[in-house]
Amino acid sequence: MRRLHPELFDKKHPSPWDDFTLSRLCGARHGSIGVWIEDKNSGTILLQQAIRSQWPATAIDSKLTAMGKDERALSVSGYVYRESVKYTDYAFDKTTVHKRKSRNHFVDQIESFRIGDKDSKREDDLLDTFCYGIAIGLGNSESF
Repeated sequence: MRRLHPELFDKKHPSPWDDFTLSRLCGARHGSIGVWIEDKNSGTILLQQAIRSQWPATAIDSKLTAMGKDERALSVSGYVYRESVKYTDYAFDKTTVHKRKSRNHFVDQIESFRIGDKDSKREDDLLDTFCYGIAIGLGNSESF
């Protein structure tokens, strides 16, 4: 899973879909099927660019994106509890510097999230990505 920014789509940058080496590194049996994008805010721009450029991209169902973060996390928690979801070594061992903090931001955001913590001011975009991936990959036809 990657977070994509609209500024990646100017003519100076190659397509973020050009290199799906992670699907090979992670042993994806069917390779990459493309990307799933939230159809709101900058995601709408990404989807339009993908359509124009004929890149493999799908909008995430609005029923799923309209859910609150707590509800979305709760809806996929059973898959995590049953250990149907695992981190790849690549995702677990990766560290990056973001806002002067070096850590595994993906694991940190997922494992520090608490349902019902309304006062939380922490970043949680990677938690959204995690929940969307589980709902789409393991959920039923409505992504649940």
